[in-house]
Amino acid sequence: MRALSRRVDAGLSRRGFVAGAAGSVAGLGLAAYAGPARAQRVPARPVLIANARLFDGLSPNTRPGMSLLVGEERIADIAVGALSAPEGALVMTPAGGRRCPA
Repeated sequence: MRALSRRVDAGLSRRGFVAGAAGSVAGLGLAAYAGPARAQRVPARPVLIANARLFDGLSPNTRPGMSLLVGEERIADIAVGALSAPEGALVMTPAGGRRCPA
């Protein structure tokens, strides 16, 4: 009885190992196709924020009359007064102002 039990256990272990290995290989092969589809990234157009009040983190007060240019998800330029907007930029002014392409 023990000999028969060992043979059955050994056979199940090999089958289990082979089934697990086959499942792992199949899973690795399909992993490249799993997950959400990703759209191509469209470059964001630059944004110019004109005549804004800016908190610089160094003083307790805000600085009025600042212009901020944001491009490629980062601040590209900061200036006191006006900045020239690059072609195709979205220009934003303080509350009550208009948004318009430059």
